Amino acid sequence: MNTRYKDTVKGYNLGFNSPDIFNCKVILSIVIKNGRQTISRCLDSVFEQRGMDEFGVLLLDDNSNDNWTEIVQEQLKHPALVVHQCNAGKISVIRNMAIHLAKEIFPDYQWLGRLDADDCLDNPYSIVDTLRPVLDRPSEAKWILAGNSLCENGCILERKNFPSNRLMTTEGLLEATFGMSQGRPEAELPSCNLWLHRDMNVTYPAVPSAEDHWLVAFLLAQRADSGLLRPETLYACYTLGGQATLNARKLRNYRASRELLNNSVRYWLNIPSDWNEKEVILGWGKEAVVYRRGDQIHKNFIIDEITQTHVSWLERHLKGPHFPRAGWESRGLSWNATYPFQRICPLNSEPVNSKDVSLRQIRNFIHYCLNHNIVCLNIARCNCGLLDGELFVFDIGRDIQPFKITYFRDMCARLYLSLICGYSDEEVKKITKSLRNNDKDFRDNDTNFIISIPGFESFYKDMVHSWIESHKFGKTIEPAQGNFLHYNDVTLLIKTCAMDAPLIEAQIEHILTQLCCTHKYAKVFLLIDSRTQGFLREHNPGNYEKMLETGKNLHKKGKIDKLLVAPIPEQPERVGDLYCRWFGVKSKKTHTEAGVPVFSQLWAFEQIDTRYVLQLDIDVLIGRRNFEHDYLRDMLTAIREDNVFCVGFNIPHAPDSQFNPYQAAPGNYKPEVRFGLLDLQRLRAQRPFPNSVSSGFLTMTWYQSVHQYQQTHGWKSLRGGNPDTYYIHPPNSVKEDRCFITKVMGLVEQNQLPHNQYGQWDIIENPNQWIYPPRNEEIIILIMGRNTGMKKISRCLDSLFRQTFCDWGALIVDDASSSELQHRLKACVLSSEKNHQITLVQRKRRVGKASNVWDLLPRICQNSESLIVILDMDDCFAHEKVLDRIYQEYQKGYEIILGGMFRPDKPLRRYKVRFNDLYKPDGGNVWIHLRSFRMSLFRQLEQEDLMIGENWIEYCDDFATMVPMTERSKKRIMIEEYLYFHERSTPDSYRIRKKKKEETTHITKRKT
Repeated sequence: MNTRYKDTVKGYNLGFNSPDIFNCKVILSIVIKNGRQTISRCLDSVFEQRGMDEFGVLLLDDNSNDNWTEIVQEQLKHPALVVHQCNAGKISVIRNMAIHLAKEIFPDYQWLGRLDADDCLDNPYSIVDTLRPVLDRPSEAKWILAGNSLCENGCILERKNFPSNRLMTTEGLLEATFGMSQGRPEAELPSCNLWLHRDMNVTYPAVPSAEDHWLVAFLLAQRADSGLLRPETLYACYTLGGQATLNARKLRNYRASRELLNNSVRYWLNIPSDWNEKEVILGWGKEAVVYRRGDQIHKNFIIDEITQTHVSWLERHLKGPHFPRAGWESRGLSWNATYPFQRICPLNSEPVNSKDVSLRQIRNFIHYCLNHNIVCLNIARCNCGLLDGELFVFDIGRDIQPFKITYFRDMCARLYLSLICGYSDEEVKKITKSLRNNDKDFRDNDTNFIISIPGFESFYKDMVHSWIESHKFGKTIEPAQGNFLHYNDVTLLIKTCAMDAPLIEAQIEHILTQLCCTHKYAKVFLLIDSRTQGFLREHNPGNYEKMLETGKNLHKKGKIDKLLVAPIPEQPERVGDLYCRWFGVKSKKTHTEAGVPVFSQLWAFEQIDTRYVLQLDIDVLIGRRNFEHDYLRDMLTAIREDNVFCVGFNIPHAPDSQFNPYQAAPGNYKPEVRFGLLDLQRLRAQRPFPNSVSSGFLTMTWYQSVHQYQQTHGWKSLRGGNPDTYYIHPPNSVKEDRCFITKVMGLVEQNQLPHNQYGQWDIIENPNQWIYPPRNEEIIILIMGRNTGMKKISRCLDSLFRQTFCDWGALIVDDASSSELQHRLKACVLSSEKNHQITLVQRKRRVGKASNVWDLLPRICQNSESLIVILDMDDCFAHEKVLDRIYQEYQKGYEIILGGMFRPDKPLRRYKVRFNDLYKPDGGNVWIHLRSFRMSLFRQLEQEDLMIGENWIEYCDDFATMVPMTERSKKRIMIEEYLYFHERSTPDSYRIRKKKKEETTHITKRKT
C-alpha cells in the first residue's frame, strides 16, 4: 500500500499520508472489491472536488485480489486518503463497517457519504452542492438524499434519478417501491446518493440484494422528519449493471428483494392488508434482520453476531412476561430465533405519559432483570411496548447481557429518560452515550459534570432499594418474647466484694440476663461486703470505691432495685446484736478468722421482706439450655417440702440427661452458699443455730452452722434439678485471667461446655478445653458488629439463613454489645435450625474489629482453603443467591472474590476495583463490600499488618487486611453484580475521617 503511515488507530490497521486527516468533518467512504478497472476514475472524481475546505476519504478494501493498487499509485499518496484492509465478505457488512469505522477514527466528523468504486461523482461540486444546506450552520437534518446521473457502457444517459419530494409522502413512496417490485428501472430509489449525520444511528440490512434501497426506504418511511431531499442536485454518476447487481439478478434475489421491500414498506406505513399471508421485514440492526412470516417472528442473525454460549444463556434466562420465549435454530455459523408475533401497545417515539406506562410496570421489569441477573443494553421505545399489562421487550439478542452494574445503571437511565421523562430514542442515545463508565454523569444538580439527569438518582434508589426490600429479610427471624414469670415472694440477692471490681459490670449483666430475661423477682438486691483488704484466697487487691460507684450506677440505671452496703466494722454493736439473733453468741468480727464473710450476708437476709431469697455469688456463670424451663418453680416446689432450708442451684450435666429429683439424706447437704434458694421464714424460725467464738471470731460460717443444725434436728438442704439450667463457679486461681473468664462466660451462655465439665461445679481450669466450635466449611461468613439494633441483626441473619447455598459456616462476633442485645442475638442464633453451622463469640469487653479478626479467625477457621466472606452485622446480602454466585467463582480457584454493593445513601455510587492499583490512596477499592478471601491468604499476614505501633488499627481493618492479601493473591475477581446491601450507620465525624486517612496512609506507605 503506497501510503506514508501504517499505524494502528483504535485497534484498526490503517494506511494514511497525513495525521491531520483524522480531524475532518466530512468523510466520503468508498468500498472496493476487485475494482481495478474503475477505481482510478472514481478517485479522480473525488480528488477533483471543489468548494470543500477539507474532507476525508475512507477507502475500505474488501480483500481484493486483483492488485488494483497498481493502477492508482499516485492517488494513494493523496493527503485526504485513509485506507483500511478488511475481509467483510458481504456488501452490507462492509457498508456498516464504514459507518462504524468513521465514528471510531474521525472524532469530529459530522457527515458521512458513500460512493461505490465502479461509480464516480457527477461533477467537481457534487459534495458541496449536496451538503450546502447543512455546512457550517444549524440544521435539523440528519440524513440527506441527492440525485444521480446514469452511465451505461461508458455513456451518460439522459435519464436522471432525482429524489422527488413526493417520496416524502405515503403515496409517493409506495408508488416507487411498487414500481421497483415490478422491475421498472425508472422507479429505483436514488439510494447511492445518501449522506448520514454521525447522530443517525442506522445500519444497512443483511438482505440478499438492494441493501441500500432498504435503508433509504426505511428512512423515508420512518425518519422522514429528520431527512432532507435535494431534488435538483446531482451527486453521483451511477454505473448501471454493476457486479453486485448482476450477481443478485442471476440469483433471482433482485426481484424478490424488491417485492419484499414493497410489502415491508406497506407494513411500516400501516397500510391495511392481510399480513398473515405475506412476508415482511420489521426492521434490522447491526446483528440481525427481523422478519414476520404469518404469526411468527424470525430473527435472522448475521454470521458470528451471536454465539452458541450466548444463545444457551438466553434460553435459560428469558423466562417470564417481559420477553419473548424464542426457539433457536442453528444455521451454520448463524442463528435464527423464532417466536410468536404478538400485537403490543407500542411506545413509539412520542413523549410518554402516565397512560402509556406506569412506574409499577417499570419497576416490575427492573426487578425481573435483577432477579434473573440480566440487563438490556438496547432499551428504546422502538423495541419495547406493553403486553398483558407489563413492559415487554421484543428485541432479543446479544444486547441482552449478563448483569453488570454499569450496564444496569445504563439500562435504568434509558428507561427513565424514555418512559418517565419522555425523551425520544435519539435523544436518549445522545444523553447516555458515556454513562456506562462514568459515575458522575448520573448525579443531580452538579454543574461540574457534563451530563446531569435530574431526578434519576431518586428513581434509581427506589428501583434497587425496593427490590432488596422485596426479599423481606428479617421479618420473622427474632424469636417471640414470652411473658415474664412473676415471683413476688422471691428476692434475688447478688453477693459481691471489692475483689470483684474488675468484671463487676459484665458479671452483673450476665446474671441478670440469664436469670431475669424470663423471670420477674420481687426485688433484685446487690450486696457489697464491707471488707477492703485481707481477702480470703486473695487474687487481686480489690477496689472498694469502684464497687460502690458501679453499684450506684446500676441502681441509677434500674438494673438493681437496691444497693446493700454492709455496715462497716466500726459498728460493733450491730454485728454483735445480729450474731445473738442468729447464733446466740456475741462477736464483733464481721468475718471468720480465715476471712469468710458472715455478718454482711446475714445482715442482707434481714433486709429482705420476702419469704424466699435466691442468693448467689457474683462470679457464678449460669447456663440455660432452654429458656422455657422454669427453674424457680422447680426449686420452690422442692423447698416447700418439710424440714428443708435450702435448694441448691443445679450444676451442669449432659444435655440428654434426665431430671434429677431434688433430694438429700436427713442432715445433708450444706446450704448452697454459692448459689441457692433459701427459705428465710424457716431459717428465722429455727434460730439460733449452733456456733461458738474463739479469739473473738466465730468458729463457723452461717451455712456451716445451719448444716450442723440440720444434722442434729433432721433438716436438710436439697440438690438436684433439670439439666436445662445450671451454674459453674470459677476458682480464684483463674480469675486473674480476665480474657479466659469472659470467654468461659460467653461459652456457658451458649452451653458450649467441655464434656468433663459435666458433674463439676468448679470451672475446668484448662483453657485448651474451652474452645469455640471450629469452622471448616468451604464458605465461612464472618459477621461482626457492636450494639447493632435488632431490626438490622434480624435482617442480616435472615439474609444468611435464606441463602439457597446451604453448606456455609458462620463466625459471628459481637464486640461487647449491651447485655440485652447480646441475649437477643444469642436467642436468634440458638433458636435457628442453622445454629449448628454457627460459631458465636460474644465479647464481654470491647477489643475492636482488628483484634477480633486476628485473634479469632486463625483459631476458629481451621481450613486454609475456606473462603471467608465478610458481612457486617448492620448490613445484609442483597438476595438469596449471593453465596451461590460466590461459590461459582470459588470453585474456579479464585482467592479474592469481591462483589458489588448498593448504598441507599449513595445509590449511584460504584466502587471501581483496580487490582493493580493497591497502594494508591484508595487501595484500589479492594476493601469494599462485598469482599472475601481464602484463609490461606490471611495466614500469611503478620500481626503488624493490623497495627500501627502498639495499637490495633481502629477503623480501617478492611483496608489493612485486603491490600496485602490481594497483593499476594494469584487469582482474584470482581463480580459486577449487586450482592450486598450496605446501609451506612457508623458515625462520620471530622475526627473519624482524619483517623481513617492516617490509617490508610500508613498502610499504603508500607508496601511489601
